[in-house]
Amino acid sequence: ARLDSPQKGVISEDDFYKTDEDCKEALAGVYSGILHSPEKRLYTYLYTFLAELADEVYVCDAGYSVDQLHSYMFYTYDPTVSYLSRVYNDMFAVVYRSNLVIDHFSSGTSDTMRNAVAEAKVIRSWMYIYLVSMFNTPPIVDHVLKSNAEFRQPNSEPAKAWKWIIDTLDEAIDSGALDSKDNIDDKSKVRVTLEFALALKGKAQVYSGDYISRSEERRVGKECR
Repeated sequence: ARLDSPQKGVISEDDFYKTDEDCKEALAGVYSGILHSPEKRLYTYLYTFLAELADEVYVCDAGYSVDQLHSYMFYTYDPTVSYLSRVYNDMFAVVYRSNLVIDHFSSGTSDTMRNAVAEAKVIRSWMYIYLVSMFNTPPIVDHVLKSNAEFRQPNSEPAKAWKWIIDTLDEAIDSGALDSKDNIDDKSKVRVTLEFALALKGKAQVYSGDYISRSEERRVGKECR
């Protein structure tokens, strides 16, 4: 019995995700997953890769060789490219952290919890815009997976994935819990805002081919009737 000492430096999940302070720490973990992933590869590599896919970009720092970075420039990359798989894993790590916030605090009644859930939904949707754009059929993970059976999620269909992304952004936007800029030049907001969520929704609608807003769709439907 003397050897059965509690593990140091950890907090049981059963004892966490309860208070506003726990909620703030959990949300900080979501942001940390973006900014401080190993080697900052999500924050840096993702945008590097997307830039290298452009026609006007030529990678020449390592010479004219078909290494991993050149494979982006030549569109010859495949699943064996480690940089690509790392970014894929990093994005799903952020999805996991977002789901922790959403799962544990969706029933919370405080402003802190409502805001955290809305921000987590926006960030998860942000990651999925990249996942669907880059990988086409990533599995939709809308909650924390608990069992081996759940880990075997099937690939999604792009149309369903885009609808889920847009619907999730609508939930966050309509919640009224997101902070909003005071004006177009307001630089005091450093976290997810209502305007960021609206911008992501617009991007998702364009990428999915859904150019008409839900409210406009309802208006047109009424006029047709």
